[in-house]
Amino acid sequence: MKNVKKNIIIFWSLFLLVLYFLFPLLMGKLLNSNVANKISGSNDAWIGFWGSYIGSGISTLLAGIIAFYVANKQVSIQARADSAREREISVIKIRLEKYQEVYRLLSDFSRAVAKADANLVFYRVKKISLEQFRIKDDNLQNEIMDLMRNIRSYEPFIDGLKENLDMIMNQYGHFANIIYDGYTYPNDAREKWEKDTSYEHFRDISDKLIADVLDLIKKISCLIQTELNKLND
Repeated sequence: MKNVKKNIIIFWSLFLLVLYFLFPLLMGKLLNSNVANKISGSNDAWIGFWGSYIGSGISTLLAGIIAFYVANKQVSIQARADSAREREISVIKIRLEKYQEVYRLLSDFSRAVAKADANLVFYRVKKISLEQFRIKDDNLQNEIMDLMRNIRSYEPFIDGLKENLDMIMNQYGHFANIIYDGYTYPNDAREKWEKDTSYEHFRDISDKLIADVLDLIKKISCLIQTELNKLND
């Protein structure tokens, strides 16, 4: 399509250029012919008339071709710009979807950790039995691991996500081990994973874990806001 338009412009440009140079020769032939003798008016007058008439026509056509070319060029440039913007918006929307899903999963992860923490508190103050505590904790640990597997699937798409999750899961390992070794199965004959299962140590681990998760949520929130700003630019 572009080549057809280009060939049309070239054709008319060459045609008008040839006509421009042939015009003086054609006028000379006309004025020396028998036809010119039958037409009233001097040769100079007719030369002026035809020169003005055809000259203005050529100018108009040239102006039209130039205007067409400029308008077509501007439309082409705008079309490319619009296409590039549409592609950019599509990429932004894809990133937004991934960021928002990670944000949601991390929020669920944070709530599950908080529930596990609360269940330990309830068990220590005897609001729930050991059996109830074990069931609740097992369910929450499974939920937490499922959430983490889903979050990790987004590591290739978000810079720094893997490093942050590795740090969080290191803290979570201590968190879960203290609950298991110190509370849900304290009399297990195997060697314990955590040497210090005191509640004070658990509080330090739990607070650090939740703080790390909330910090990552804030980072993802900033990424979401950045992409939203790009959509509004």
